[in-house]
Amino acid sequence: DRLHDFIAETITDFMVPTIYVQIEEMPLTPNGKIDRKALPEPEILTTEAYVEPENEYERQIAESMQEVLEYGFETLNKVYFGSALPPLVITIMNSKGAYGHFTVGKVWRAEAEHLHEINISAEHLYRPIENIMATLLHEMVHYYCQLNGIADTSKNGRYHNKNFKREAELRDLSISYQQYIGYSVTKPTDAFITVLKTHGIEKPLDINRDGEQSGFSGL
Repeated sequence: DRLHDFIAETITDFMVPTIYVQIEEMPLTPNGKIDRKALPEPEILTTEAYVEPENEYERQIAESMQEVLEYGFETLNKVYFGSALPPLVITIMNSKGAYGHFTVGKVWRAEAEHLHEINISAEHLYRPIENIMATLLHEMVHYYCQLNGIADTSKNGRYHNKNFKREAELRDLSISYQQYIGYSVTKPTDAFITVLKTHGIEKPLDINRDGEQSGFSGL
């Protein structure tokens, strides 16, 4: 825990490793660089503690929103990426300081397959569905950029550059600039909302916070 806390003080939340593997020395290539392919596979690919829902209502929210997010990923992948994004794990957990995050490493294992993760912040599920889905698409853009070798962030992943803005806006997101995090502030456009309605993506339960307005969503 102390190592995790120390690292969290120097890099942004979604870049903090979820697991740690102790090795005697780093494997190197003939050129003296770290040989990532030779690094050992971790035995446990996530250390996030799963907290059981405390009652039937919370269980229904968790299960129904999970289904919506998975259907949303499938739909947005087809509409905006031509179904080119490989499957990953979508989680709903607390994500302090962010509406969501994409894990650069493959932190989940399904039998022999290793998968990336997109987490949607549990404490922000009260937002309108178009904002939640805009966050999901925001993270899917990061996924797309990583797969295609597009440098979309800098400063340890915190600063979103114009590459990210371009790729996001090509997919019906409105991106604006904010100091320190760059082109990260994300809003759903009318075209994006139309896509959601056309494919029947909506909240299955009333989990909107009373008086909450549909502001922006972003990292």
